[in-house]
Amino acid sequence: MGKRKKKFTLSKYLSDALEVPLDDITGGFFIGISEGCQLCIRGCEGITDYTGNRVTVKAKGGSVTIEGVNLDIVYYTDSEITLRGDIHSVVLGGGTGPE
Repeated sequence: MGKRKKKFTLSKYLSDALEVPLDDITGGFFIGISEGCQLCIRGCEGITDYTGNRVTVKAKGGSVTIEGVNLDIVYYTDSEITLRGDIHSVVLGGGTGPE
């Protein structure tokens, strides 16, 4: 029997931890992470920055910056993006570097 992948929703975790409604956390977007190597954002409005180590997307209510190593865009539409790579951080509202 194969090992089952663990999935969690960062926005749901934050909503529960901070005891605030999910829509207040996300501003209408959804972030899902699978074992630290794949990330999906639904409700994005476009890519504003992309390198192999950093991706910033405009989302409803702000921006989301994903930082890591060997980040690849594996799926992209006008409202959803899926990234794969060694994900180190997800920052709401920007990243650690200059904007």
